[in-house]
Amino acid sequence: MTQTINRMFGTVEDANAAVAELKHAGYAEVYVVTPPGEGSNLDQDAIAASIMRSNVLRAQAKIFAVGVQNGGTLVTVHALFGTALNAINILESHNTIDSGYVEPVEPVMLWDDATPISCMLQMPVLSRNGTPVSHYTGLPALASHTASLSGLLGLKLLSSGATALSSALGLPVLAHHSMSLSQKLGLPLLKS
Repeated sequence: MTQTINRMFGTVEDANAAVAELKHAGYAEVYVVTPPGEGSNLDQDAIAASIMRSNVLRAQAKIFAVGVQNGGTLVTVHALFGTALNAINILESHNTIDSGYVEPVEPVMLWDDATPISCMLQMPVLSRNGTPVSHYTGLPALASHTASLSGLLGLKLLSSGATALSSALGLPVLAHHSMSLSQKLGLPLLKS
């Protein structure tokens, strides 16, 4: 996964210095679009097409094409996951100019104890509903007495007896003796 970073430079020399440093730092996918030479009749659409060949979106390429047509040099780098900040710092250290494109600002996600995994991964919560399955299926979030297994079996929902289910169903309890397996094997108990 890569992040595309674009920066405009006022001179070809500044752009070339940034490209050299990027390549020295190990960035392989670096593209440069220079302004058309004197007497060239390249229009903005042709410049935008050239910019798009470096995997820049058409809408962004059209904005950058205006800057290139006016004498700017565009450098595009595709930085691998986790290396984008370093690429931005390298580009910004070589006299960038305004490209005309406004980078979208990502919202800062604050920590929410109710959604720790989404906060940790900086991902939006899919649903603010506390019981999304119940909401979409129309089923109650907590089972009522008649809909529970105990209710269907004619038993109390909560029982005070230690073997209520076994007794009600006429099944034997797992152990009749007070001696535990650990005691029978001569092993110490973890909890007494």
